[in-house]
Amino acid sequence: MTSSGNSLGEVGSNERGYYWKLPNGMIFQWGQVNLNEMNLGSFAGGRSNPLIIRLPTSFQSANYYIKTSIWNKNNSYGVDYDFQIEHLEKGKAYLYGQEFNDGTSFVREYVDFFAIGQ
Repeated sequence: MTSSGNSLGEVGSNERGYYWKLPNGMIFQWGQVNLNEMNLGSFAGGRSNPLIIRLPTSFQSANYYIKTSIWNKNNSYGVDYDFQIEHLEKGKAYLYGQEFNDGTSFVREYVDFFAIGQ
């Protein structure tokens, strides 16, 4: 889906998420990555096996901000968990995290992301 030609800029989406390109060049991007489909193993997002978020559209440079949060399907385990940025490319963010346990307490499902830049 893409919409353009008005003063609000261009809004679009694809299998990687959603984006909004403003007329001044600023881009907002957001989406969700299914960790279960990525086969990351027990060391999800480790330095030897980074989580790669492919953005819905590329930025003009790798100088942008990205924020992630992870979904936990075990409601009795109250922990917030964020990935750390390894490095950024114009259309990809490479992230690493901490080791997950055996799944009895913390079961990863999805990572939401929000990115802003030009």
